Amino acid sequence: LQPLGMQNTGYRLTDLLTAKVAMGFSAVYQEGDTAEPGRWYGVGAIDPVGGLSSTARDMLRWARFTSGGRDDAGNEILDNASRELLRELRYPGAEGAFTGLTWYTRDAKSPSGPIRLMWHGGSMRFQQSRLVIAPERNVAIVLLTNSERGSEMIDRVQEVALRAYLGIEEERPGTIAGSRDALAPYAGRYTAALTDYTLTLDGDDLLLRASRNRAMPEEEIGPEVPPSRLALTTQPDLLLALDPPFENEQAEFLREDGEIAWLRIGHRVHRRVIGVG
Repeated sequence: LQPLGMQNTGYRLTDLLTAKVAMGFSAVYQEGDTAEPGRWYGVGAIDPVGGLSSTARDMLRWARFTSGGRDDAGNEILDNASRELLRELRYPGAEGAFTGLTWYTRDAKSPSGPIRLMWHGGSMRFQQSRLVIAPERNVAIVLLTNSERGSEMIDRVQEVALRAYLGIEEERPGTIAGSRDALAPYAGRYTAALTDYTLTLDGDDLLLRASRNRAMPEEEIGPEVPPSRLALTTQPDLLLALDPPFENEQAEFLREDGEIAWLRIGHRVHRRVIGVG
């Protein structure tokens, strides 16, 4: 951090004793409820998930280093070959994106041609963030929020910023009407290390519910997340969430031997463990 001039960035409270740290707040889903302040975690084992506290200006220094490979004094630390490795489209993932070396990557459409994007989020319960870099265009977008529901705003601001600065129009699959019989095969429970998703039929609607199955050390589980309807789209086995807080989230179902076996949502895969009628 020091060679890059990131003076307002650190992992521990002692690194930032004099900094103006934004307190995080819990989610609110019901009218009349109040957002509760959240504590600082400071647990070293989970620092890679979101333990680094920083500022927009410092994160832009990191983006500049990632794009150009030089420290604050102009010395090259990361050579061009290494930078190219970070930008590669390595392993196909969700929504036309790829998983690269610690980054998600994709080529976004723009009037001037494809633009390589690399991005990643940082997340603790009360803080949500994202860094998006277009290294070949020398553009970076830093999004920092201090709310458990911050990712909803991040998605919207990112969409506006990509359109304004790079001419990128985000594409979403069109939804189509689906009968109960057409939606029924997707019902079930899907599990991963931190979150379970349960999909149930309610009349002609398929409802998506999320629940945390593991808390961070000393963390209290937050308020119950309201369900979201899922709609069929023009792409097979790809459904679109219609309601907050999952609005516009794409749920992709992966098959093994013709049977639905996995749900991929938020760039994570969840194994199907039980069918629910």
